[in-house]
Amino acid sequence: GGKKGREVARRSSILSSLCLSLSLEANRKYLGWEGEALITEEGWKGGWVARLPNYKLAVLSEGKPGEFVRIRIREAKPTYLLAERIG
Repeated sequence: GGKKGREVARRSSILSSLCLSLSLEANRKYLGWEGEALITEEGWKGGWVARLPNYKLAVLSEGKPGEFVRIRIREAKPTYLLAERIG
């Protein structure tokens, strides 16, 4: 407990921040990517979840599960990509 627990929490926080930063950096490489994606499910915030050919997760504002759509990645987040439909 006590001092040891605080140190564990501090280190965990540092590693968590580092992981999010590295993930965002990796996702930024997808900015501007265009291609086909499969809409798989309704998103947790009202959007739609689509999967790129490499199974990367992208969120769209419209679509229906099972539909293949052409998309463009317009924004990168640490854990997902924001996309727009282009065709």
